[in-house]
Amino acid sequence: MNENLKNAEEKIKREHEELKKEIEKMEPMQVYTLSGVIIFTEATIHHINQLICEELADLIANEDATLKGAVQYIISQVRNKYGQMGDLPVEEFHQLIWDYYRINHAAAKKAMEERKKEIIKQGKNNTLKKKNNQINIIDVLNTSTSNKTKSNSDDVEIKIDDIEEHVEQIPAPKAGPLQVSLFDL
Repeated sequence: MNENLKNAEEKIKREHEELKKEIEKMEPMQVYTLSGVIIFTEATIHHINQLICEELADLIANEDATLKGAVQYIISQVRNKYGQMGDLPVEEFHQLIWDYYRINHAAAKKAMEERKKEIIKQGKNNTLKKKNNQINIIDVLNTSTSNKTKSNSDDVEIKIDDIEEHVEQIPAPKAGPLQVSLFDL
């Protein structure tokens, strides 16, 4: 057996053992919440073992390429294409594994750091803009005798009904069926 193949298999096995130890330390609710990720991880390991060859072993040997990263990449691609309840063909699953390990991880990491800095910079600018026009919502909600209150800075009248109209409702995520077909049993 080629040395690279052996090293790649050992790396995947080591990362899998680390993940199992993390899962053992979790509370039952955390395990339940992460069950989809756990299943995708097991499926990814199963399919990597099916696909393993010298070329893939060389790609897996990259220090920046991790099993967790592969699982996150695959899940994000599946959700983008199929949504929460999408059915992923095995051939496409194999292609996503290859795609992840072919990524130049050092360049991707650098690009993500730059993007993060840009978002933080934009966030600071937005925060500064918001502070100038900010209204103390706690004061508004604490005034039970009146539906109106005044802000200290701009003397703007605010109605509690107006605040409720602008509160964003975030829908709860919908769970999909577990995809046993990923294991190709």
